[in-house]
Amino acid sequence: MGMNNFDTALVHFETALRLQPNKFHTHYHLGQLYISWGDPIKAIPYFETAISLSPNFAGSYSALASSMQAFGSKYYKDSLELYKKSVNLDPRNHETYSNIGILLKNMGNFQDSFEAFEKSLSLRASTKTEINYAHALEENKEYKRALQIYSDVFNENSNSSVVCELFLLEQRICEWSNWESHLQLMKKQIEFSLKEGKIPCITPAMGLFSPFSLSEDLQIAQITSNKIAQHKHQYTTWNVDFDNPRIKLGYISSYLKNHIVADLVAEIIRLHDKEKFEVFVYAPSLDESILSNVDHFIGTLTTLSNSWLRKFTRIKYKF
Repeated sequence: MGMNNFDTALVHFETALRLQPNKFHTHYHLGQLYISWGDPIKAIPYFETAISLSPNFAGSYSALASSMQAFGSKYYKDSLELYKKSVNLDPRNHETYSNIGILLKNMGNFQDSFEAFEKSLSLRASTKTEINYAHALEENKEYKRALQIYSDVFNENSNSSVVCELFLLEQRICEWSNWESHLQLMKKQIEFSLKEGKIPCITPAMGLFSPFSLSEDLQIAQITSNKIAQHKHQYTTWNVDFDNPRIKLGYISSYLKNHIVADLVAEIIRLHDKEKFEVFVYAPSLDESILSNVDHFIGTLTTLSNSWLRKFTRIKYKF
């Protein structure tokens, strides 16, 4: 969503709210608007109000859970309880079970996570859920099962961007039987994305570990950074906690689990003097070797937006 569209939608919703402040769905949709803009902080009060106005609407509980868990492991249990309330009100909602699966994966509860994904898929087939299921299996080092799911999704639609997931896992576990053909299909996917000005299905970092030319790597990085840079937002600021004498030190990564970089960073973080540094880590998930040595883990289930990072790397936020 562009800045102009966001502002226009915001004006309309705020006008509707002034005219009818007790309409729960207006509060709910305002919260969703802020979520779409990558601002869960502002979304939370709207979802809470929607729940108070209409406590039997399952969507508000699920949306509030998704917003809260964006702030890291401290809120995972509360988020799980909200998801359970949502499921009790709407037991046929496949997306809620899928979100529960992602949350349980982030909590390290893989077996229950797998069950949640399977329940979601039993309610409705979803490529997105299948891929999230495969991500959980891969994170739990169940590579063969993950590879099978990626392969099944790919076989259903050979033009799907899942070929990137398939290729990267094959490369990771040295499964070379279809590697070359998947490489060529992935290159076609990326070439199409670059031509259309869309973010490729592979990150700039992973592109460096794949057989691309330097010019292709540069294009991937430029398109990705340009698209992210377009997502500008006026963000709220809070007072810095000056009473804490420790220096705030933050690490930001799109992936710090089951990865060589995670192994290297874990040792660096372990060596920080905890009396002098307050350590924050911002990542979708985290190795236990890192988690045990940080003061704050702020996780997210989606790509970290620039506006979200600016807030949390510069201030100390409290609910």
